[in-house]
Amino acid sequence: MTDHRHTNPDNVKRTVDVIQRISAQYGQPEYSDTVTMLQLLNEPTLWISDEIKTVTKQFYVDAYEVARRPWGTDAGNETDWIIVFHDGWQAMRWWGDTMQGDQYEKVWLDHHYYQAFEADDFGISAEEHLRVGSDSGRRCAHTGHWADRQRVCRARSDYRTSPFPSITGEFSIGVWDCAPSEGNSPMGDVGSCKEFDQ
Repeated sequence: MTDHRHTNPDNVKRTVDVIQRISAQYGQPEYSDTVTMLQLLNEPTLWISDEIKTVTKQFYVDAYEVARRPWGTDAGNETDWIIVFHDGWQAMRWWGDTMQGDQYEKVWLDHHYYQAFEADDFGISAEEHLRVGSDSGRRCAHTGHWADRQRVCRARSDYRTSPFPSITGEFSIGVWDCAPSEGNSPMGDVGSCKEFDQ
């Protein structure tokens, strides 16, 4: 299944408009000690096509503007929260000069890390999972279908020198994926739920 929502500019604009409304409400000073960050889009499927990559890059720039200045462009009329964008499993060098320059403040990069979607993740002990999490060599040696994630892994030095602070916004100690991917994963259905069927 390939998602085509991005090909309709009305859908992209609608999403930017929703971010503007959320920002106008929760970017107000009375929420500053509660709502400290806003992520613009969760896990864009950038591995699907160059078109999605292009649309997403522009979306991030447009969404940043309304998230930072939901009440207009007057000086001093800005939100103070951190604006986060997900890397879409692309290496830092791919993002290039996206959201660079003095007009972009408090922009952070989010990366999600799981050990449940590749065949190499199954059948290893908890201690081995811990080693995988800290050993970029083994993780990067995968020959599975997660090529974009492999590129990110190999580009760890990019993240260390990134102009963006980087966070791991999602991770899981769950090490078995037996749910159907419904076409959303480049790996397809990985695990099996047979042992859980009654």
